[in-house]
Amino acid sequence: MDGLNDWLVGQPQRIEFWGGEPLVYWKKLKLLVPALRERFPDSPVYDDHQWFTSG
Repeated sequence: MDGLNDWLVGQPQRIEFWGGEPLVYWKKLKLLVPALRERFPDSPVYDDHQWFTSG
């Protein structure tokens, strides 16, 4: 979150996560999603029941 201002300008329309295996990064995502929701309250964070995995 510290470097986010360096590459993101303004409020995003929505926030999505793409690529990788979400369960591998679960601990990080559990911290990241609430922080993004707090920082961008008007931007929907697509995380609930929208994870796809090849496993």
